Amino acid sequence: MTLSNETFIRGAITSCQLQMTEESQVIGDSVCFAPKEYFIEVTPEKDESLTCDRQKVTVRVLDKNGQVATDYTGQINLSTSLTNANKAEWFTAENDGQSLGDAKDRREITPIHGQKTLWLNSNYIGNITVTATLSTDDKKTDIGTFLFVPYGFEIAEGEIPLVAGKPQDVEIRALTCATPSSPSDNDENVAKGYEGRRELTLNTLYDAPSSGSKPVELAPQNTDNWQKDKIILSFVSGKAKAKLRYLDAGKVRLAMTDERCTTSDCAVLPASQRMGFRIPENWQGITGSLSIKSRPYTFALCDAPDALSIEQAKGTASNTENAFVAAGERFATRVKPVIWTESDAGKDNIDPNGDATKLVDTRNLCGRKETTNFYHAQAPAATVQLSIPAGNNAKPHSPNVIGARPGVLTSQSLSHQQIVNNPFYASWNEVGSIQLRAGVDGTYLDMKVNVGYRPVGRFYPKFMAVDPNQSGMTYPKGQGFVYMNQPLNGRLKVQALNQQREPTYNYGHFSAGNKIGIQVVAVAQNTPDGTGNRLTERMDFSEWDRVAGNGWQRNWEQEAIIVPTAPLLFTRLNVIQGVAASRFGTTQPDGPYRVSLGIAPQESDNCSQIGCPVLDEPKIKVFNCQVGSVCSDTFPAKSFATFTTRYGRMVMDDTAGRAGTPLAIPLRVEHWNGSAFMAHDEDNVSAFDGQYYCKQILMQSDTSVDSDTLMSGGGVVEKGVAASGQLLAHPHDLPQYREQTRFWQKLVDQTPAREAANDPVILCEPGAVDRNGESQPWLLYNWRQQGDENPSALVTFGTYRGNDRVIYRGEKGMNFRLP
Repeated sequence: MTLSNETFIRGAITSCQLQMTEESQVIGDSVCFAPKEYFIEVTPEKDESLTCDRQKVTVRVLDKNGQVATDYTGQINLSTSLTNANKAEWFTAENDGQSLGDAKDRREITPIHGQKTLWLNSNYIGNITVTATLSTDDKKTDIGTFLFVPYGFEIAEGEIPLVAGKPQDVEIRALTCATPSSPSDNDENVAKGYEGRRELTLNTLYDAPSSGSKPVELAPQNTDNWQKDKIILSFVSGKAKAKLRYLDAGKVRLAMTDERCTTSDCAVLPASQRMGFRIPENWQGITGSLSIKSRPYTFALCDAPDALSIEQAKGTASNTENAFVAAGERFATRVKPVIWTESDAGKDNIDPNGDATKLVDTRNLCGRKETTNFYHAQAPAATVQLSIPAGNNAKPHSPNVIGARPGVLTSQSLSHQQIVNNPFYASWNEVGSIQLRAGVDGTYLDMKVNVGYRPVGRFYPKFMAVDPNQSGMTYPKGQGFVYMNQPLNGRLKVQALNQQREPTYNYGHFSAGNKIGIQVVAVAQNTPDGTGNRLTERMDFSEWDRVAGNGWQRNWEQEAIIVPTAPLLFTRLNVIQGVAASRFGTTQPDGPYRVSLGIAPQESDNCSQIGCPVLDEPKIKVFNCQVGSVCSDTFPAKSFATFTTRYGRMVMDDTAGRAGTPLAIPLRVEHWNGSAFMAHDEDNVSAFDGQYYCKQILMQSDTSVDSDTLMSGGGVVEKGVAASGQLLAHPHDLPQYREQTRFWQKLVDQTPAREAANDPVILCEPGAVDRNGESQPWLLYNWRQQGDENPSALVTFGTYRGNDRVIYRGEKGMNFRLP
């Protein structure tokens, strides 16, 4: 066979010769490469039956997980240990049914959905071994051994299901076949002559696992006189009432023998009927056995060695209980299979078939006896797993409110062997408390085991983090900086996260005492280590308080604290000493600063109880002292915004000129560079407008004149400076009239204070410079020791005569009060 070019085959090729050239490929993909593995099981493994009864034998094909393999398509080969014909026969039903022929012969049967049940009828007295083998793999085989006797004790047909430790009422019947090979029908085969007080010898036989330390026990009805070796029971017409219990898990058999009941001295049947039976050699008395499958009652969730105590993590929402672990962090628990005790009576959590109907609260069960055989390597296979309530309507144990999320539990399953020495490690991605559950995956010996649970918590957020997509600040339009006292827009979203840095949505449902708030800090960048960098007191968050509500620093909504976009200020440094107060304060220049805004958890001295999250990758080290001071008190913070802020002022220079002519007032914006004021060449947006002014007339050449001097013009600075002639002072229109006036540019609507009570009155036009709908208080300055005020200039109209260009030094009446 030849493959060439780009021939591509997925599957398999069977060929004597195969030639492949160029880019041809064969990719193995069929059951030949990874055949599914099956196993076979005969149940029961051992049993005892009367020769007149048909013994039920079930053969099941299992997958590697111990589940019935419904997809098995092969056959099952069935054989017995019989070597002589006509000793036993297979049937398709317990009564009547089709005969499948002599049990001596090997036969092939077809399973239905992975299993097949047949009945074996024998007139052979003794053991018959049944062997089942997969037709697809003759190495996969299993056996069952069945004893057929003419007399026997019977408690129940097949296996009786038990819950470890839970008593089961039983009726023990002495049976016999009235005539050899006659079918048994209800009470027709009860040996009614078997009466009185009978001493039975008890023996426990261990099947899965093959050893054990706890025997099956019997007690007379209505007593707690439990016996494991011998018991005296009162039989009436061949029947006795008793109680049965087993304090462990797995498969066992209880063998019962009346050693005093022999063929010569036991009135089981009249002598005339007994003569019809062939009695086995070495007859030791009437016997019987009961097959038992026993499961643990439930699984207790208990402390694991060298781990935080899960038994102390009570999972309450109380402010007095300590926190457990952070969300997403690993915790450990030891899971113990435990027995049922009388304290569990009346809880109605087990049905008559031994199946669980309810969960079991295991908070007080860690001291219970364990079903130690559950751990054995030869015990029935079981996988134990942890879980929490899940589904559309599921909620955590707490907060158990509308909107609370159940979260996801992450944990690996352990086998029945592993749980004896290995704890379960798990994590939960949410905060609050969970109802942690432990149970088997599926069933144990075809029985549903009661799932055990305990509340566990409180889980708390691992991290506080800033959401960078919904946090930050923006400079005022057209600026790459912000002046002190100038609003800049900021917003903030802080999230509570688990260890995997996923949101913990339940945090907002915590009680106030179990939540940690945040603090917003401001620090100066580029300060020497060991010196203070705290500028938090300079920040004004009053608008944040307005839009987010007072106390927003602790107002968690689900996983987040959110401040929508709102103004905030870096305020000027206010000083009051030696100057009059202005409603805009009295400030002094400092800075400039490169400021980082960050968040940090509010301090708490009770983190063991509350559970305090830490910052996710903090990048700021706060030296918690004023800027420039020696400081050793530090804490980390997480930055969400960085900005440059400067102390600014608007400056108007004094000007003078001839009378009757408008005069240009020089204007510029300056900022403090750390040692002096300088023109702010980055400012191209600060506005001025001559129509908004105040004036104080200081001198007039004719005091009878009602002066109408004014300012006009306007615009914005360019590289911090107004163009020449953009701001003008206009004289009173009267020939030869001279005047000296102080003009204020109204950056804010404020009337300047007079320096002395007898100073000339100050008159103001209403309003203030409008810069995009706002005034500009950040450009005020303490010019006259009257507190921060609008900029002003002294304007002198008429300092020389005019066209003759002759300037008179010390011209009378014009030089006083000029600078």
